[in-house]
Amino acid sequence: MPETGGEGYGVLFISSCADDYASLQEIFGSSPWQLQVALTGLDGLRVIRRDLQRIPVVICESSLPDGDWKWLLTELNKLQVPPSLIVSSRLADERLWAEVLNLGAFDLLQREPFEPEEVIRVTESAWRDSARTGHECQPTD
Repeated sequence: MPETGGEGYGVLFISSCADDYASLQEIFGSSPWQLQVALTGLDGLRVIRRDLQRIPVVICESSLPDGDWKWLLTELNKLQVPPSLIVSSRLADERLWAEVLNLGAFDLLQREPFEPEEVIRVTESAWRDSARTGHECQPTD
């Protein structure tokens, strides 16, 4: 898990849905991660580019006001050290899950409601994967 000292490491949630952000804020409230939010994909990319090493995990809606998760994944993969991308969707079916994994995103989370244990488990796994693939943050056991 990320270290809790200092500012910690962030999870960026890209969504225009205030209810989903509030739900994730509650889930991450007692965790070592700091949740940040961006309302659009472009805003999210600005946040990531400004502080790439402190945002090893991005959660985004499958549809964004200015694109979709596939567009965002393409943009993230242009970065020197791309964060792990978790896609969230109300309709998290097997077809979407297979597409998410086959195209290179980390995982798919069903929302409405988010399942707290699943959110934490998937985020921790994505964080560990991100640490293995080049982020300066290192897991602590």
